[in-house]
Amino acid sequence: MKILVSFALENEFAPWRRLRSFTRATESDFAAYDTRVEAADVRVVLTGVGPERARFVITRALQWGPSVCISSGVAGSLRATYGVGEVFVAREVMELESERTIVADRELVDAAERRGVRLAERLLSSAKMVVTAEGKGRLGRMAEAVEMESFAVLTEAAARKIPSVAIRAISDAADQDLPMDFSAVLDNQGKVQGSKVARSLARAPQKLPSLLRLGRNTRLAATKLAELLDGYILDLAARADRSTEMAGATRA
Repeated sequence: MKILVSFALENEFAPWRRLRSFTRATESDFAAYDTRVEAADVRVVLTGVGPERARFVITRALQWGPSVCISSGVAGSLRATYGVGEVFVAREVMELESERTIVADRELVDAAERRGVRLAERLLSSAKMVVTAEGKGRLGRMAEAVEMESFAVLTEAAARKIPSVAIRAISDAADQDLPMDFSAVLDNQGKVQGSKVARSLARAPQKLPSLLRLGRNTRLAATKLAELLDGYILDLAARADRSTEMAGATRA
């Protein structure tokens, strides 16, 4: 069994990377890391922020031939009932701009619920960052949380008939403004550039406390996500192993 997991950024992946022994996949032209979880080969890819970059990377990553694809990372809450650190699995993902939706694989959703992951009816994928609490409030009528990559990841997987799911953790609450529009500090690979963040803070140093708070909340969300994601993949690997054993016994 091969399981492909995508994150936008390294800091979302970092806590899980510390839990497992990952090696860099040298044959890829984007950041990819491999490990073994019981009967499953697992590959993590870092797409960068945004749907265009996610689609670019995931179309290449899917050439690895995974059995399952998981879009993971952090998300912004759109409702007060989803607090910082909450991990959820989305029944469906909607692209905000087009209002197109894609339904996650039911078995993968069910497996996450059995692991104790909260079910969200809908996750929004937006081409632009939702920076203000006011903007989150408006979108809260449509979905429980928002991010930028999952619709691209799930639609590309579906086009290749690969079961997929989005599992995310909340990094910023519904009533919190982001300290800045991070899309303005990205490079052409969708990575946050520290020098641009520093220049932005130099112009508005009053944003530093909220930026530090977001950093703490993101680490908390990523840590809780890593713990649940690791157990979830163990479950998938164990189920695949049992299926293989049953198939072998049937042939015998």
